[in-house]
Amino acid sequence: MQEQPITMANLAWQNIQRRPFRSCCLIIIVMLFSATLFGGSVIMKNLSLGISGMADRLGADILVVPYGY
Repeated sequence: MQEQPITMANLAWQNIQRRPFRSCCLIIIVMLFSATLFGGSVIMKNLSLGISGMADRLGADILVVPYGY
């Protein structure tokens, strides 16, 4: 039997084959954290844009009238 050279790809593949449950759990956890980080950054960006939009429109809500009107 011919042995494969030790490379990072072969080492990772052997680790995945040796411990499939741990590898699947790790992949799922990384995907969940990535989705949470992405969703949080999208929400933060939208909130920031909404607040700046409200601040820009704030001047239009004030009506100036002469004294005694």
